[in-house]
Amino acid sequence: MMINNRTVFVYFMAVTYLCTHFFVTLTSLDFQTNSKLHGGKNVLNFRSKRLLNFNNEENLLNKLKRSSRIRLDILPNQSIQIDRPSPNKKYNLKSSSNFYSQILQDTILVALLNSSYLNSINASHDGLFVEAGAYDGETHSNTLYLEKNLNWTGLLIEPSAENYKNLLAVNRRSYSVNSCLSSTNQTDISSFIEAGPFGTTVQKSSASTYQVKCFPLAKILETFLDLIGKENKVVDYMSIDIEGNERSVIEHFDWNRFTFKLLNIEYNQDKELYKWIVDFMGKIGYKETVFDDVWYQDVYLAHQSIYDKLNLNKTKVSNYKNLN
Repeated sequence: MMINNRTVFVYFMAVTYLCTHFFVTLTSLDFQTNSKLHGGKNVLNFRSKRLLNFNNEENLLNKLKRSSRIRLDILPNQSIQIDRPSPNKKYNLKSSSNFYSQILQDTILVALLNSSYLNSINASHDGLFVEAGAYDGETHSNTLYLEKNLNWTGLLIEPSAENYKNLLAVNRRSYSVNSCLSSTNQTDISSFIEAGPFGTTVQKSSASTYQVKCFPLAKILETFLDLIGKENKVVDYMSIDIEGNERSVIEHFDWNRFTFKLLNIEYNQDKELYKWIVDFMGKIGYKETVFDDVWYQDVYLAHQSIYDKLNLNKTKVSNYKNLN
């Protein structure tokens, strides 16, 4: 359970104040600290000698401001809480299947990874992935095969609280974050409805909803890559399956800051969205590698540099149906 940073900060100030009252001289006290709080700085100046009585967090905060001459800049909680993997725990999987994707996504990806060029740059082993819309970490997972069989690791992004709890229980060897992706360049809050097993973010709904913090994809990736100490912004594979929010996330993402060797993006039989994705991604250096002529669900893309060196010709999903 995450504790609100504002609550922690307020009570930290209270404890600090009480300790200084009892253990330092009763003469005027100047206590100054600088600490980072979500990228900002807070400067505290204590001069009051009176004990404070408070009933709740808001009263305490107001009294600290008045009595202790505290200058505070409390920003919204914008920290991204990334959970580390479970390398020493056994997988807790429901299925013994070798492939897990819903409609051959991992099978197609593995076929592409078996090319001589990708093998030569070690992309088929110890690779790095990002899966946005990871569900429970097993069911319909586009990345579990890569993790189990090719020693890849990466980041799993899942907004549903229930799904995320189940994801953690699987004991994946990857990092994970319980967040939705912002449809803008700003951190915001969206209502989330558990629409069947996969859920969706909604603006308004009469169904039971709860609030989910949504971070820009670029901010999540920056935090993750910094955490694992990866200086270049290159990811071997990214899967985006976020139940209808794909276009806005793609539009607002800074594609110049990151490179993805392989991508698949869900469009869910929306022909207009499919055309838009292929056109938009083509303009920024990504080419369609596999056309989904069976389910019309996903766009498969490769970065131009990969596409050219592979000398690829666009294939069809139906060509891969016998590989699973």
